[in-house]
Amino acid sequence: MSREWIALAASTLLIGCATVPMASKEADAAAKSFAPSPDKANLFVYRASSFGGGVKFPVMLDGRMLGELPGSTFILTPVSPGPHEVIVSGESSKTVSFNADAGKNVYIKVTPVMGWASAGVNLTLMTDEKEAKEDVAGCSLIEGMGTKLPAQAAAPEKKLTETCAAAADLDLQSGEFAKVSKELDGSRTIRFKDPVRFPEKASKLSPENKRALDSIADAIAQAKGRSILIAGFTDNAEVKGKDAAVQRWQLSTTRALEVAKYLLGRGMDPTLVGLAGFGDGKPVVPNDSIANRSLNRRVEITLGPTRPGTGAAAGKPAAPK
Repeated sequence: MSREWIALAASTLLIGCATVPMASKEADAAAKSFAPSPDKANLFVYRASSFGGGVKFPVMLDGRMLGELPGSTFILTPVSPGPHEVIVSGESSKTVSFNADAGKNVYIKVTPVMGWASAGVNLTLMTDEKEAKEDVAGCSLIEGMGTKLPAQAAAPEKKLTETCAAAADLDLQSGEFAKVSKELDGSRTIRFKDPVRFPEKASKLSPENKRALDSIADAIAQAKGRSILIAGFTDNAEVKGKDAAVQRWQLSTTRALEVAKYLLGRGMDPTLVGLAGFGDGKPVVPNDSIANRSLNRRVEITLGPTRPGTGAAAGKPAAPK
């Protein structure tokens, strides 16, 4: 056995058994029916081997974390038709890009490889569906961050605006894609449930990012008399070296700008908008793991309180006394 594989085996023994949330037996069986909904594709990311099973590989789809993958497990999530990108991190990150077709399954096989200090990975976009199904059948389903099981995948998606009690007054409520917090001053902060997250050092919006923004675009376009602050954030590790703090401010501001440009194309009033880049300040979780750092690479949108004389009520004739 080569010293690289000995190092991998040793790291597995030191780590011990991987602990990840496992799906129920019913959900596992439903997943292995391999039946996507007619308007979606199902993405399976799996490890067919138990070797190095204690090493968990973080899996990201279009810039959002799906979960961590130990040996002999798989993640299932529905995806929209069109281009997507999967990144799996080991000693170095590997990427697979693919086009999803509605009503079809996509299979990506994750294989550990030798590494000097830690396990690396190879990714294979499987073309033999029979082989891929046999591999997945021997694995167990985990519940990843953002992962939806087949029964959930068939449910129609709701735009945030469809849950508004009064969209004209921007009385936003939480929906499938976003959680809306009502502050004491009357402002609203929108935080995405599948957040507008980004791969390291990236600011380009992914298809999933755009779907999340589409869910709030109509409501934001109706904002009257409210300031709109779009704030970007980084983790504490994606930019290092000289002037790292300045570069993090620049990167986080660029992320906010990309979101603003997209929402401007959907009708947002530019005179109401301000941008901010907080760098690695204000993390939502500690930057102590790959999964947590991905949560901190995000954008949040805050809608200020309605100013007097503006909003849906502005311009209406006064009620008779």
